[in-house]
Amino acid sequence: LVIPMPTEIIKDYTWQGPCVHDEDSGLSLIGKPALQALLYHCHFYEHLNQMVKRCYLGRCMFDLNFSAFDRNLEGSDLNGLDDSFKFWRAPSRICQDRDPSSLSTSETTVAPSLESTEFQPLVQSTTLVPEASHDQFVVQGHQESTSPRPPQDSSLSAPLPKLCVFVTPSLLSATCSLLDNLLTIAPRDTAKAFRHAHLIELLCSIADATLIQTCVQELRALLPSSPPAEHTQAQVSFLLEYLSSLSRLLQSCLLVEPDLVIQDELMKPLITNIVGILTICTKDVLDKELISAFYHTWTHLFNLLATLLRKAGAVTLPSITVALAKHWTAVIDMFCKCAGLSATCPALYTASLQFLSILLTEEAKGHLQAKSKTNLCHSPTMASLLDETQENQKSLERLSDVILQCYEGKSSKDILKRVAANALMSLLAVSRRAQKHALKANLIDNCMEQMKHINAQLNLDSLRPGKAALKKKEDGVIKELSIAMQLLRNCLYQNEECKEAALEAHLVPVLHSLWPWILMDDSLMQISLQLLCVYTANFPNGCSSLCWSSCGQHPVQATHRGALSNSLMLCVLKLASQMPLENTTVQQMVFMLLSNLALSHDCKGVIQKSNFLQNFLSLALPKGGNKHLSNLTILWLKLLLNISFGEDGQQMILRLDGCLDLLTEMSKYKHKRSPLLPLLIFHNICFSPANKPKILANEKVITMLAACLESENQNAQRIGAAALWALIYNYQKAKTALKSPSVKRRVDEAYSLAKKTFPDSEANPLNAYYLKCLENLVQLLNSS
Repeated sequence: LVIPMPTEIIKDYTWQGPCVHDEDSGLSLIGKPALQALLYHCHFYEHLNQMVKRCYLGRCMFDLNFSAFDRNLEGSDLNGLDDSFKFWRAPSRICQDRDPSSLSTSETTVAPSLESTEFQPLVQSTTLVPEASHDQFVVQGHQESTSPRPPQDSSLSAPLPKLCVFVTPSLLSATCSLLDNLLTIAPRDTAKAFRHAHLIELLCSIADATLIQTCVQELRALLPSSPPAEHTQAQVSFLLEYLSSLSRLLQSCLLVEPDLVIQDELMKPLITNIVGILTICTKDVLDKELISAFYHTWTHLFNLLATLLRKAGAVTLPSITVALAKHWTAVIDMFCKCAGLSATCPALYTASLQFLSILLTEEAKGHLQAKSKTNLCHSPTMASLLDETQENQKSLERLSDVILQCYEGKSSKDILKRVAANALMSLLAVSRRAQKHALKANLIDNCMEQMKHINAQLNLDSLRPGKAALKKKEDGVIKELSIAMQLLRNCLYQNEECKEAALEAHLVPVLHSLWPWILMDDSLMQISLQLLCVYTANFPNGCSSLCWSSCGQHPVQATHRGALSNSLMLCVLKLASQMPLENTTVQQMVFMLLSNLALSHDCKGVIQKSNFLQNFLSLALPKGGNKHLSNLTILWLKLLLNISFGEDGQQMILRLDGCLDLLTEMSKYKHKRSPLLPLLIFHNICFSPANKPKILANEKVITMLAACLESENQNAQRIGAAALWALIYNYQKAKTALKSPSVKRRVDEAYSLAKKTFPDSEANPLNAYYLKCLENLVQLLNSS
């Protein structure tokens, strides 16, 4: 191996990397290929495997006269230690008579005698106690009775002094950093070598939270400046340093080859140890350097847990939650402590709150997925830990207080404020207790005041000259507004008490005054619509508040984008009418909001007066071979379905000329997520006595409902049978019309088939209801 380095300062010098020369073949490699060849030839990863197995985690204390090498070997020349290669260099056949000005500082020749395929461990011992008294090595708590020596026939058979050879956590820390670099420059080859040598499993097996906890407990009983305390502090520092290096290596592995880390037999004990280390109480630790080492290690461990959740949240979330649940009180204390270090240790503050935010977000995602719900029932969840245990209430309040203080106590320009905001958003989305505590802490009122202040500031700035400076300032203010609305959204989520507070704080009028500014930014529009969707869900008073007329100031520059209307409801209807098709996200959100509002009597009145439903009649049906309805059509059908839940809404639909025929045509097309929406709308309309004549007068609708009885879709069969039963009930004209041979035949055949298919219908309520509908239909059609 030749590592060329300049002996003097050379301008524009580019290092070409190491060079390996094979004397037998005459080949030379430079740079990364040379490094990889050398690693393979020297069995580097196999040596590491043996080295990790021989790591000593005990406490090490050295006598002041300790010497690694016998001074007599170098004629008492202490400078001999500078060339650390001389004791480990293989016999070289390259002439040593080199020019002193050569660029080579060290060299190794790949000799044929070293190309053995069998691996010979460099060292077969761990902790040795040399015989010489001046080389004494003292180990507390552990005793070694044997002192194996390196084999005499080893290729490293140069005259070696009496050595005390052992592998320490510090050496493995440097090794992890080296492996991290190798993983960066050669990801695939290094990951393959890791897997073959089982290095990751071995390195993780060394992590031991119990050992560090024991050392910290010992420190409490020792005098801070005593030698035993210093040795214990050194041991803890070395172990923490190793954990930091290991966590960085594991993060790189997760980015390059996640399967190296995501293994049940490796991951569960690793997560248990990580949580154990994070929850170590350092209250009585007085040494500032040791505290700093703890903070540094905790930062890397939080980052590792966050990366685990990002790369494999579904797999790692249960294990992390179980580990946190076992130390829940200490976990809350740890989060509170880290959140209070924004000034002294911002890295740990950021890492801890980011992990908390990701943890809560991943759990919320799991609740939204049907497959994850079954998994969550078998293990504790963050929601249950935060809300269901009465003993944890005070701990949660303390955590909420700390995060709220971090958010409200920092300026809008401080990036740490956004970190606290993200953690607070996630906490509010998962925990009802956190919402309640935020309400008591006046978070809703504070957010509303902030939004009012932002509106006034935007209006004032819009009157000032200087567009470039104004645009830059607007961006910062818009971000503040976005964060405030997101916090409100999560605080109101499924919490009627918080919605009432928002109603009293005049949420809708404030949003109405901000509407022209919201129209200018699609991301802001999306967040505001999300806030309104959450606010109006199952909250009739909130829905009605959108219909109230309100007046407010708006910026002059925004008037061409859309001036204020009489109510926010009219603004939303106008937005839905003019929404361009390419803006699908905002389009979906505005129709979701309208679907919520359509359940309110007041809002339906505004929809009817605005003639907004006329836009439904202009929708185009699929053409050619396309048999699927467009996404916009599905959004309209969902809106009409919610409108049809009330008799006033059903009348609105029936007043639309050609609406029944259009719905009948749409029922012939399919949609993966909502295939039966037109049928459900007809089903609702059939239940109102006032609507039955119009339904009965439309032959296409009757034919479509009867055809449902022959559908392959069981839900379509049930909906069709229920609609026909509702239509014929207490309506003599319907009995006469439905006694036509085609309809009666389909009813009889469906009833006969259902009795054979569902002999034990009581086991399934839907099947029982279907049979009851058919049975009543048959009786009514057969009666005179």
